[in-house]
Amino acid sequence: MEGKVSVEIVEKWLKGWCLSREVPFPVPYTSGFQVIVGDEKQKERYVFPELNDDFFRLAHSINEPWIHLKVSISPEEFISKIPERWRLQPQGYMMTCFQPMNFPEISLAKGYHLEFSEYNTTFVVRIAAENDEQASIGRVSLTDDMAVYDRIITEKNHQ
Repeated sequence: MEGKVSVEIVEKWLKGWCLSREVPFPVPYTSGFQVIVGDEKQKERYVFPELNDDFFRLAHSINEPWIHLKVSISPEEFISKIPERWRLQPQGYMMTCFQPMNFPEISLAKGYHLEFSEYNTTFVVRIAAENDEQASIGRVSLTDDMAVYDRIITEKNHQ
């Protein structure tokens, strides 16, 4: 199903991403979306549901650093067609689940505990060790009828 992500799903996912990161919502940009991130290592991000001429025109027009382009397709399909100044980042994946999710009863390893917090419509789940060292953290933002998981990390010494 690679490259066949609907515009509506990309927009909802991007809204959830924005909620998680507390940045302004996406605005339409040609056949994709633009987000003003405002971070020193990510000023803006452009997200396209599919590879098309809009993506290529933008890739050729941007000359400043720290602007990210994302498209739902494998890099092999575009990397040779964009300027060499672009740097490919590790791939990320958009996963979908269109049915109720079941969560089994689990318990944490001895010495770990769960902590919960929230902001806007984002819920943060943190797993901490006895010394309060962060072992793992993740966020889920609720937007429209979608849950968007973001920034899920397990620290190396707790894997």
